[in-house]
Amino acid sequence: MINKQVTDKYYLKIVAGIIGQELGLHYPNNRLQELLRGLERTSELFQGKYSTISIIEEIIKAKSIPQYLYSQLSTALTINETYFFRETPAIDLFKTVIISEIKKSGGNYKIWSAGCSSGEEPFTLAIIIKEMLPAHIAKNIKIIATDISSKALNKAKEGVYTEWSFRETPQNIKNKYFKAVDSRWLISEEIKEMVSFSHLNLISENFPSPSMGIDNLNLIFCRNVLMYFSIDSIKVVINKFHNSLCEGGWLITSQVELNNELFSNFGKINVFNGFFYIKEERAYMIKESPRNYIKSRTSKKIIDKKPATTPKKPTLNAAKALANRGDYEKALDILEELSNNDGEYHIRLEPESNYSGTGVGLSTVKRIIEKHNGEIWAESAPSDGTTFFFTLQ
Repeated sequence: MINKQVTDKYYLKIVAGIIGQELGLHYPNNRLQELLRGLERTSELFQGKYSTISIIEEIIKAKSIPQYLYSQLSTALTINETYFFRETPAIDLFKTVIISEIKKSGGNYKIWSAGCSSGEEPFTLAIIIKEMLPAHIAKNIKIIATDISSKALNKAKEGVYTEWSFRETPQNIKNKYFKAVDSRWLISEEIKEMVSFSHLNLISENFPSPSMGIDNLNLIFCRNVLMYFSIDSIKVVINKFHNSLCEGGWLITSQVELNNELFSNFGKINVFNGFFYIKEERAYMIKESPRNYIKSRTSKKIIDKKPATTPKKPTLNAAKALANRGDYEKALDILEELSNNDGEYHIRLEPESNYSGTGVGLSTVKRIIEKHNGEIWAESAPSDGTTFFFTLQ
C-alpha cells in the first residue's frame, strides 16, 4: 500500500516509465509534478471512484495501465487544445499544392489526421476540399482521423464547438458550414460525413494497417503530438509514418516539431514560410529547386502571396554580411552573380577609396573564396580600380 506521503519522485518515476512505454508520453524528472496533476485529473474524471493514490498503486502493481483506467488516463494526460484553420503555412500548402495533387489524382487520395483531438484539423481539410474541388472528385477522397483519447473522439463525432475553436476561421466559412445552437456551433452533416474517426495509439498499435485504411497514404497530418513524446518514441512513430506513406507522400508536423536528425529518412521542403517532409527518393531534387519540384508534382506554377518586388541588385556589402555570419555559400553566390563569367570568374572593383569605411573589397572576396578552397589572384591599377580573378573547386 502506497501512502499519501510517498507519492513523490520514486513512485512517480515508475508510473512515468510505464506511461512512456504504453502511451509514448515523456515525463522526465522536471515534469513529474505535471504527471501528478494528470493523475489527479484522472481521479476527477472517475468522479472520485478511484483516488489518485489508488490509480498510482494499480499502475505499479500491474506494471501496466489497467484497461479500466486507460481511456480516462489518456484523456487526462493528453492536451486537446486545437482550432480550425490552424497554422497558416500548412493551410496554404494544402490549398495550393495538395489540392492540385488531388485534382490530378481524380480524388484517389488518402489523408490521415494522426492525433486529431476533437476534430478541428480533419474537418478543416474537409471544408477546404468541399470549397475547392468538384463533387465528383471530393467524393473519392478518404480522410481518416485517429486519436488516443475517447473523450476527444466523442466530441469530434458530435461536431459541436465553442467560439474558441473559430479564432482563425473566416466568418463566411463559419456561417456556411456551421449552425448556431445556443452558444455553440454544430458542424454540417455534409462535412461530418467526409471524415472517418477511430481510436489509435501511435505507440502500441501497429501500422501500416490496411484494415484501418492506414496504408499507402498520400498525406499525414500529425501536429503538436510528437512534441510530448520521448526521443525513442518519436523515432518509432516516424518510422511507422514513413512506412505508411506512398512514395512522394507528405508528412506535415507543427513548425515547432521540425528536427533534421529525427526526420532524416524524409526529404524536407521549404515553401509557404514553412518546412514540410516528403517521402521522396529524389530528395536531392527538393533541395536543389523546391519550386521546380513542386511544379513537377502539380503542373501548376506556385504563386506566393507576397507582392511582386524588383529584386535587389547584389552588392559586395551583402556578400560581406553573409560571410560575417558564416554563410559563405550564399556569399559565394553573390560573387558569382556580380562576376562577368565567360569561362573565368572575375569582378572589377572601383578604386579602393569608394569602399572606405565599408570594409569590403579584395579582402572580403578573398576570405569567401578561400572558404571554398578556391584560388584567387589580382591585378591592381590604383588609378581606376582593381580587377581580381578567381577559380572555384
